[in-house]
Amino acid sequence: MSRYEERVYVTGTAKKSVADLRKQLTVLRGDLQQYMARNPRGPMVDPLREQIRRLEAEIADAEASKKRDRDARTETEGEEGAPSADGRPARPMRATSGHFPPRRRGP
Repeated sequence: MSRYEERVYVTGTAKKSVADLRKQLTVLRGDLQQYMARNPRGPMVDPLREQIRRLEAEIADAEASKKRDRDARTETEGEEGAPSADGRPARPMRATSGHFPPRRRGP
């Protein structure tokens, strides 16, 4: 398969972001409300409720894993960024002179 075909015909299942999952959840909840307004005992109500439950669980898992990753990063950064004996941070500050152009001097 060529690179163009790989880009066009995606074969793997991409991991959805939490924002996309939340959007999908709001759409499903809106659909459920519409079905409930028309026919509360309709055939689509139970499958939609089950799908909403699965999606809520997936969102909760994604948020929990994101929180675990964030906590793990702060723990490792806390060890590296701890001040040394003389009170300075262990990691040196980055120089920003390369990021910004020099200021203009007044006339």
